Amino acid sequence: MAYNVADLLEKFIAMKKAAYNLYMGVVSNGRVDEKSKTAARVLAREENRYMKLYEDMKNNIINSGKNHDISIDIYDKSAKLFMEFSKRHGSFNINSVKELLQYARDYEKDSLAITLSVQGLLVGEYNYIETEGYKMLSEIIKEQEKHIKNIETFIR
Repeated sequence: MAYNVADLLEKFIAMKKAAYNLYMGVVSNGRVDEKSKTAARVLAREENRYMKLYEDMKNNIINSGKNHDISIDIYDKSAKLFMEFSKRHGSFNINSVKELLQYARDYEKDSLAITLSVQGLLVGEYNYIETEGYKMLSEIIKEQEKHIKNIETFIR
């Protein structure tokens, strides 16, 4: 079975969906204060926005005919990174808005690290810099960096 850029985007979408579900879990937790629930709603809304953005990217790449194949080795290494990430960020407990925001910042920093790693894997194997996949990952990196800065603004 051949893997392609859209398959990698599916992994990023799943990562954002997991974050959305974590934040919505905070919202539905009866033991969490209202300020934390409000912050969790905002974070969940952002994750939902990113899911839609990545879904649009995936559809654009598929429809443009630029959904090039990637080697099974690259896909497997990438999938392993995503699996390790999901193990680290499967659940969490918060006691304050600050803890929630710190968790969100750390989650996004880890997410950014995975994106950079995947991009590095692709560049290492292919002359990948001019491809749509590279451009897409670069856009994801910019969005993640902005998201981290926004969260850090609220932590201060």
